[in-house]
Amino acid sequence: MKLRNQTSNDKDDTAILTPDTLNKENRIIPISTEQLIQVQQNDNYAKNILNNIKHYKHYIINNNLLLRRTNPPVPYLPQGDLRKTILNIYHDTAANDIDSYVKSCILCAQFNPRRQKTPGTLKPIQPPDGVWQLVSMDFHGPITPTTQR
Repeated sequence: MKLRNQTSNDKDDTAILTPDTLNKENRIIPISTEQLIQVQQNDNYAKNILNNIKHYKHYIINNNLLLRRTNPPVPYLPQGDLRKTILNIYHDTAANDIDSYVKSCILCAQFNPRRQKTPGTLKPIQPPDGVWQLVSMDFHGPITPTTQR
């Protein structure tokens, strides 16, 4: 997520930061939707699916774009140069690259809270030397009974 400066509509024109996931500086879009539709219409396999969509339960058409029926729907990408271009952008270590970028981003560290729990106040107890030298209890409650049982 990228943060960008915006001014509020207040009289003092103070700068505020708002998250902008579609910031033009960081967006990588190798193709447009129109290009993808054109590539699908030139591909024989995609043309067959588009013409006989009722026989293919794993595909849907949305705005003339052939999509694989997943959650979320994913555009069908035919074999060819376009597929190679997209696969060159995504690589095996992309997740690690993104992770290291986010960790090095000052604004990300400033405005994104840590998702990991902080260590609790529990301290480990040394095991006793013999039987009944240490007795402990865990307290839990009050528990309200349910009527489902």
